[in-house]
Amino acid sequence: MFNSDLSAAATRRIAIGASLVAFLVACESPARVVAPRHSQTTQPTPTSPSEPPPGPAFRVDAYTDTAGLVVGAARMVTVEAFDVKGYHVSALEAVVTSLNPSVVQVAEARVTSTRELYRVLRFVGPGTADVAVTLGNLSYRLQVFVRARPTNKPALVVDSFTVVEYPQGSYLLYAPLLKLREPTGKTTVEIISVEFTLGSLTTGVCRGTILYAPGTSAHLNGIDDYLWANDLIFVSPDGSGLPGDATAHVVMRDTEGNYSELTATAPVQRMVLHPDLPSPPPGTGWICL
Repeated sequence: MFNSDLSAAATRRIAIGASLVAFLVACESPARVVAPRHSQTTQPTPTSPSEPPPGPAFRVDAYTDTAGLVVGAARMVTVEAFDVKGYHVSALEAVVTSLNPSVVQVAEARVTSTRELYRVLRFVGPGTADVAVTLGNLSYRLQVFVRARPTNKPALVVDSFTVVEYPQGSYLLYAPLLKLREPTGKTTVEIISVEFTLGSLTTGVCRGTILYAPGTSAHLNGIDDYLWANDLIFVSPDGSGLPGDATAHVVMRDTEGNYSELTATAPVQRMVLHPDLPSPPPGTGWICL
């Protein structure tokens, strides 16, 4: 019943302090900052000397993860193009358009490729919307259904939530530590998305593969010893303190298909020299948009 097709090798994202003015210019908004991420590049399909090179685009496809769409969620959409013989050709000139921008909006993606086109879909209102993809005279259409924000009682409760500020070399790091519990002992709960904010900074809306078995109490996210392997963390590269309190927003779904959400706030524990941080659960990863 749950959708667990997200790769543990998720694209890495880390929020960066506002002191990097030159880097902020490249971000979507002053409040949304993202660390350098590895470009996702794909090499063209090799051809033998006897095979002709790929021809012009004959077909265009698009796909995205449409499970658990609620207002406030975001997904990456991938566009691919093929010639008449089925060879991949460039889809970088394709245009992705929302036919109902009150439900879904299209934004640029920071993932790049030599062949596929990537865009971010942000779901801003409830309802059904078509997303059109065009490449020359070719077209493809996706339809998405977006649920309203959940009004059910949260399926998980907060055992603890804090953000630990600690130095690492010349950096000052901020680790959001959110511990959740399934309180009934009767149902399994899937995390649909999580977003941490710290002052004006955000990790973005992040998808993972986290399940809470009946009665389980566990940290939603852990901190890897290797800084750049972390998705849900904030960094001040120049060591200056980041102001503000932290907020966690979590969307979840139980085994009966009921969606719910919770929001928690916490102050920052300042300058913890030797923090005891939980490790990431095995085989987990996040996609943050």
